[in-house]
This record gives sequence, structure tokens and C-alpha cells, in this order.
Amino acid sequence: MAALFVVLIGMTEGCGNSVNHAQPKPKVADPDTIRAQIEKHLTEVSEMASLPKAKTKPPAALINTDVGDTKNGYSLNGVWSAYGLPAEDLKSGYERTVKALPAAGWKVVRVGKDAAMKQDPECWAEHTADHARLTLELILGKNGATLMARMESPVYVAPPGVDLNTKT
Repeated sequence: MAALFVVLIGMTEGCGNSVNHAQPKPKVADPDTIRAQIEKHLTEVSEMASLPKAKTKPPAALINTDVGDTKNGYSLNGVWSAYGLPAEDLKSGYERTVKALPAAGWKVVRVGKDAAMKQDPECWAEHTADHARLTLELILGKNGATLMARMESPVYVAPPGVDLNTKT
């Protein structure tokens, strides 16, 4: 019986999809500070893409308070996009960005295709310092292409006295 127990333990070690991975305890941080951080990261992504003639939506981050059981917890989600250029130009911007991410403090987790039927190019990365997560996607549509960056912060806890309902 003891040998069976050891074998079962050995079989479960190293399983990448284990549900028992402990999540780090959220840090206390002011939402305005984290918003500025996410928007700064999105601005840096915009600069890496180097598409000065593109139409863009300025980086913007919104607070998300639906983060599970963390009391006074929140995360910030931000988006930046570029469009209005030929698909080849936006593709070059996507490739420049993916190539520049590691030097800017990002660990590229995966480069591949999105899950949609079209299989557009997509890159997933995590910032090595603050663990913000980035999804960079080149959307190739019938009516033109869009380069979109979506970013999400880790879960944080607002400091005492901060009302998350007043932080949009």
C-alpha cells in the first residue's frame, strides 16, 4: 500500500494544470497608481509598434471589482488599438512589438493564433516586475485590420479608506 502511495505522488508531481497552485496574496495598492501603471504599459506597447500614421484609441484602463473573494479587491483592465493602415503595416507593428517585449521587461508566454476560426496572430506576455498580463492580437477583418493590446493587472487590495465605487 505504501508503494502505491509513493507511485501516485510521483505521478501527480509536475502536472501543469493542477488546481492546487496557491495564488499569491494580493498586494495593497492604490487603484490610481495601478491605473497609471497599466496605461503606461499600454503606451509603451504603442511605442514598440511604432505606427505614427495609424488611427488609435488612447490607452485607457477601467477598474474591475469582480475578483472573487478578495475583500476590497480589484484589478484593472486596459485596451489600446491601432487601425486605419494597410494590414501589412499593422502586421509589421505587431512583429516589432513581439520582438521588443523581452527587452522592455516582458516574458513572452506564447505566440500563436487566437481561438477564433480566423486564427489571427496573437501573443501573450507577462510583465516580469508587476505581473500585468498582455494579449496582443492582429485582427485581420474584411473591412480592415486592427492591432489590439489588452492588458490586465493582477488582483490588488485597495488601501483602507479607498472607496472602489468611486474609481471608474
